[in-house]
Amino acid sequence: MFKKNTGELEEQLRKVHPSDIREYQKANQEEMVIDKEGFSAYMNDRLREKKLQKQDVFLRSDIPLRYGYKLLTEEKVTKQRDVILRICYAAEFTLQGNLSDLNELLVRNGFEVLRSSGKQEES
Repeated sequence: MFKKNTGELEEQLRKVHPSDIREYQKANQEEMVIDKEGFSAYMNDRLREKKLQKQDVFLRSDIPLRYGYKLLTEEKVTKQRDVILRICYAAEFTLQGNLSDLNELLVRNGFEVLRSSGKQEES
């Protein structure tokens, strides 16, 4: 079982400088869900907790509704960073901001910006 809850991990993450994110991941890897079912279960639980409608989150994240629903019912799975980040930001899961802010942060730290939502790959 996990020693730290999501709130504790989020609080620690808020204090981590973006350049130290890999150290944070390494220090907390035992606390993070890594199975493929973890993503959809976590997302559905958090959306329910926050009383958010899935449709609203998909619209804000610019993710096609059909694709978004398939992700949260495990009909489809994704490892695409862009899709996951868009959904998390649209649901206001952790850090405050918008997709423009996120793209700026990614560029400042040497990562590619989020791809346009368009047609999503199925991996």
